[in-house]
Formats: sequence, structure tokens, C-alpha cells
Amino acid sequence: EAFAQDPALRAALDGGTLEDARTIAARDAAILASEDSLRPDLFVVFDADGRPLYLPEGSPVDTNDLTKLAAVATVRAGNRYHDELLLHDGQVFQVSGVPIKRADGKGTLGGFLAGVRIDRYFADLQRHGFLCGVEPGGSVIDRGDQAQELKHD
Repeated sequence: EAFAQDPALRAALDGGTLEDARTIAARDAAILASEDSLRPDLFVVFDADGRPLYLPEGSPVDTNDLTKLAAVATVRAGNRYHDELLLHDGQVFQVSGVPIKRADGKGTLGGFLAGVRIDRYFADLQRHGFLCGVEPGGSVIDRGDQAQELKHD
């Protein structure tokens, strides 16, 4: 949410240049990707029309996906999207999103979405010995017809 309240980003989106907005969004992405930070698997900054301002190379979503995602629509409408599960292209993410609102609070200039693949949580649990029955490096999410059974000792 702190990034969405950045006065420089708001100014860049509200009459400034898109290049300035992209530079600020890339800076924010670098902060989140640093070693001691969240390191999201999904991170995108978009304008009020749902066009990407920052979409990293290798992102699980692409430019054409943004206007089709309910999470983006919710944020573009000026609402928060908080800790929801997002299924996209066979992957499940825990996602939060916040709108970038005008300084006077009237209208949305764009938004942020950040998410973590839920497989990461299970990998962490497995690494610490809390999950049994899942092969190292395997997925706890069945991408076929039958769900894998998770067992706890």
C-alpha cells in the first residue's frame, strides 16, 4: 500500500509521463525483489486502463491477461484485492492488490498486484519437515484429474 501512496508515482500517472511512472514502478519492483523482501512471483503495476506500467520479463501474466483478470478489475475500480487466491494458467497465487488513487482521493490512476505461488508455502513447509508424501520439488497441486493426498505425521 505504501507504494500506491507514493506522491511521485501519483504525479507521474496524473499528468506526468508514463516513462517516469515506469521508472518508479521498476524501482518499487526492485525493492520487493530484494533478498530480505517478499520476492513476489507475480508483480505488476498498471494504469487506470489496465495497461502495464511494469510487467517483468518472465511474468506469469502478460499484457493481454491484465484486462481479463478479476483482480485487476477490482483494483481498477478503486477497491483492494486482499489475500485472495488467483488461478491463472494452471498456477495458483495468493494475491493482494491496491489501487493508486489520485491525491484528492477522487478517481483511480492505476494499481499494483503482487502475489506468491502457493506452491512456495508448501515447499517451505516441506523443507522444514511439516509435509510428508510430496516429492521434493514436486507440486502439492494436482494439475491432472486426481488430487494428491497430503499426509502429516
